[in-house]
Amino acid sequence: MIDFFKNQRYLPKWFRDFHVQKHFFKTMHYNQAKGYVRKAQKGDEPSIRMLKSEAYQNFNWVDSHCYVIDRFLWYMAKCGYTLQKDKRFFGQPGSIDIFKEMDEYTEIQNQEFFEMLKQDQKEK
Repeated sequence: MIDFFKNQRYLPKWFRDFHVQKHFFKTMHYNQAKGYVRKAQKGDEPSIRMLKSEAYQNFNWVDSHCYVIDRFLWYMAKCGYTLQKDKRFFGQPGSIDIFKEMDEYTEIQNQEFFEMLKQDQKEK
């Protein structure tokens, strides 16, 4: 049982690496912030109002990573649950290809870094 928790076997294999987890949470927060920049308005669905709330906007990717991986999923695993992909949802309208999203975020990060280097060269 100790090996199960120590090696994070309650997580999908691709999600057991710390750097992948970090990249996942950065991607998730970037994409959600991109989609939920305006304040909640009358008529928004409850889930959208929650995502646009001040409390949610102040919740960063580091806090999310620590809470979800180190607390929530670990606790759920102690209760006998594991994180799994529901194959019925994959490819349906509204579903997200997380690997594609993470690749797109990497490209955005690389472009921003390149622009920063380019700007630095202009200043010299």
